[in-house]
Amino acid sequence: MKKSLRFFLFSLLPVVLASCATAASVRFDVEHPPLVDLRGLNRITIIPFERGLPREFEYLSAHVTSALTDGIRKNMLRGNLTLVEPQTLAHVPQHNFRQHVDVFISGRITDVRSNYTGKPNTRTIRGETVNVTTVTINVIVEIEYSYIRASDGAVLGTFRKREVFTEIADFQRRFPDSGGRNRPGGWDHGTWHHPGWNRPGPWDRPGWFDPERDRERRRRGHGTRNFPRRNSWEERVAAAAIGRFSHTMDRELAPWITTEERNLRRRPRDEPMLDEAIRLVRMGRHDLALDIYKEIYEQYGNVSAGFNAAILLAAAGELREALGLLENMQRRLIASSQSTPRFIREEIQRMARFAHGLRILEEYRAGGPRAVTGFNVAPSTRILDMPATVREARGTVNLNLVKIYALSESIAYAEDASIWSKIVASTDADAFEGRWLMRIPETAPSLLWFVVVDGHYNLFITQTALNISEAIVLDTAWMTRLE
Repeated sequence: MKKSLRFFLFSLLPVVLASCATAASVRFDVEHPPLVDLRGLNRITIIPFERGLPREFEYLSAHVTSALTDGIRKNMLRGNLTLVEPQTLAHVPQHNFRQHVDVFISGRITDVRSNYTGKPNTRTIRGETVNVTTVTINVIVEIEYSYIRASDGAVLGTFRKREVFTEIADFQRRFPDSGGRNRPGGWDHGTWHHPGWNRPGPWDRPGWFDPERDRERRRRGHGTRNFPRRNSWEERVAAAAIGRFSHTMDRELAPWITTEERNLRRRPRDEPMLDEAIRLVRMGRHDLALDIYKEIYEQYGNVSAGFNAAILLAAAGELREALGLLENMQRRLIASSQSTPRFIREEIQRMARFAHGLRILEEYRAGGPRAVTGFNVAPSTRILDMPATVREARGTVNLNLVKIYALSESIAYAEDASIWSKIVASTDADAFEGRWLMRIPETAPSLLWFVVVDGHYNLFITQTALNISEAIVLDTAWMTRLE
């Protein structure tokens, strides 16, 4: 059925393309700077998670320390970083870290929870009746950690992550005889079989998996959390989930690439020059198509031709030129009292982010001066890496000790990782009066979304984008709470 459906959809593709107003698409790669601004910061370490709280997770926290340390090692070459092994700073007070490292990671496990399902059945092996239960165990581990600049304690970025790991094993017990009942006893009587376990191991130990005892243990005093017991199957699976955190740090520490795709635009009428440009694009002759689009735009102000020229410039790696062309189009439209099409406005925002990221990457490669990140800047902080022309957004918030982020686009949920590419500025609110001030890059749009993060890591976002030319009142009672 699935194969037939895929075939049906594939067979419709030529028809759809023939009837679509967009005649061709262009793909191009864009390189982005690390999500954490580490310009001028080379030496990095991690404060062992096991030194923090809650203590119930202490023995699992060592696994997190190892996983994140491995994540740093994997990105040392790409991120031009030097790892200072955590154990070498075991006796160094945190306020003296600046003498040994430029930035450090500090964090904690926020939650560990698990569940299991058992599916019983009976098998006959060599004439003997065997009771087999196939058990599936699922463990979820959640962590949060921050990158902190050692020189002044500034938080350069905070990440909250979740990993899940699942394992399946067969537990079997024999009847005393072919017509008897199971021997009394718990789950520890019997033999475990796992596809990857071809040798004796911890699963043979009494209590290695005992859901009845774990359930009673939680009932007696561990509340709703299910803390894995030491030397249990649950701990083993939790450690496997934690190991996956080492694979999710690439974009935080080193440049990363996305493949962008844009549909070129044309009006549904006979336009020989535009048709010729489309034919050249399909042949891979972007340079010749670009010349045609530029000529049409310059002579006639054709919006579609201008947009297509900007996309081909971006595909050639000329991101600044692409942004300049799009902004020129917008100015011409405004001057002629025409509204700017939505697709032009959205592309300007995207190209502005790409061009800003390119400038940061150039500073990385030039070994530029140490810069203050644009993600966590207090109102009084001088922003070293901000464009020459900046704007200000200011206002009040109804909570104390909160962080405020300005976003170019909205996000739909709290764990939306795209937030890092949408942040244009951030600041802390005044601890007493709730006043805040934020410097906004000139390339940012005039309408921005605002996110408030309180001390309990709850996120609230404005219901619409707000005009930064006016004082902004952020009241979380009238904002949307992100789950």
